[in-house]
Amino acid sequence: MTTTGTARPWAPPLARLRAARVHVDPAVSGAVPVLLHQGFMIETGHVWQRFADALRAAGRPVIMLEEHYLRTIDSAHALGHDPDLALAESLAGAIDDCADHAVDVVAEGTGVGPALLLALNDSRVRRLVLWRPAGLGLDDDGMLRPTESEPLQMTDAEVSIGVVCAHTTIDTLTANPSVRLAIADLDIPVLVIDTVDSNAAHAIAARIPHAVVAGSADHQRMLEDDLLITRARDFLAAPVEVARP
Repeated sequence: MTTTGTARPWAPPLARLRAARVHVDPAVSGAVPVLLHQGFMIETGHVWQRFADALRAAGRPVIMLEEHYLRTIDSAHALGHDPDLALAESLAGAIDDCADHAVDVVAEGTGVGPALLLALNDSRVRRLVLWRPAGLGLDDDGMLRPTESEPLQMTDAEVSIGVVCAHTTIDTLTANPSVRLAIADLDIPVLVIDTVDSNAAHAIAARIPHAVVAGSADHQRMLEDDLLITRARDFLAAPVEVARP
């Protein structure tokens, strides 16, 4: 287990940000690691278990961001709902920890926003899988909107545990002018996995030059679907020129 708090020039310094807790598998000679990011970050290892097992069986080491929070412990952020910019910075730090020159990234749910920010601004990301995108801030021009200037709404976590947390306004997390936010600038192979009738998946894929969509009939069991797991694993294993549509 390693920790990282790598500072990035994407947002102003975060004095309240604790170091993230990151799991890094032992390196495998010649194998590109896969960074898994679940936005909710509750029982991360359990959520990714089936897919992580498939990756490891194929000889791919896995990296997972297991815990990430601001110092406002009584706020919703303690439940894993930190802003996208802060999460993207810590994901980049997790890549630093694995000491590799390349990484493939797989994100799920609200983890899609930070993963897109990471892929747009870190050239070490080779391929990207976006699993059932949720909560993605995207304007009419296809620009990510990672600024967190309003209090968060009540989260699913609070509904589940029956506790309402204080929602802290974070008005300092604005992207620096150099940060790339246009998803059309993403020039790597991207696989979007969602239900067959998902408008969000097709809207995202339509703006990314090298994106393909894989449909699922079951929203709840996507991460346990052996066919989708195989599709994503094979997508990550293919040479870049083959993975592009």
